[in-house]
Amino acid sequence: MGQKWAKAREDRNSRHLSVRQTGELLKPHKQFRFVATMNPPHYPGTKDLNDAFKTRFWIEPIDYLNEEAEKVMVLKQTDLDPEKYERFVEDLVEALAQLRQSYKEQDIITPIGHREAEKIGKLARRMDESEAAKKVLMDLADPGDKNAISKVIDMYL
Repeated sequence: MGQKWAKAREDRNSRHLSVRQTGELLKPHKQFRFVATMNPPHYPGTKDLNDAFKTRFWIEPIDYLNEEAEKVMVLKQTDLDPEKYERFVEDLVEALAQLRQSYKEQDIITPIGHREAEKIGKLARRMDESEAAKKVLMDLADPGDKNAISKVIDMYL
């Protein structure tokens, strides 16, 4: 049983949102901002925004975290013991940076994000670190990229 969504429109003069079905007037706080994120249209499973929708936003491309920030993120998000796993996380982040560079250069077509780093870190607590990386990245990889990704994992981990 689906819920009917209220159609709403923005009144540009008074900056409120009126819900026609209920007559309700929604007034946003003067500092209200809306921020949205999306993967670029060339990522698998994504599409470009239509022109009318694009005109309502500013597009600000954001790159991956730098390696130091990604190391901190992996350790924090996975609760890995820094003393025990610091070298592994450094090697992992370097491997992922290499794969991202290969993606940018179009040597591989599989994008590698920060979620993969987190998944690998979590798996590394329960299994061999290299095998954890292969498990996560091979499940994600385009079949034509598996050999190149495996070589990078073997080189770094």
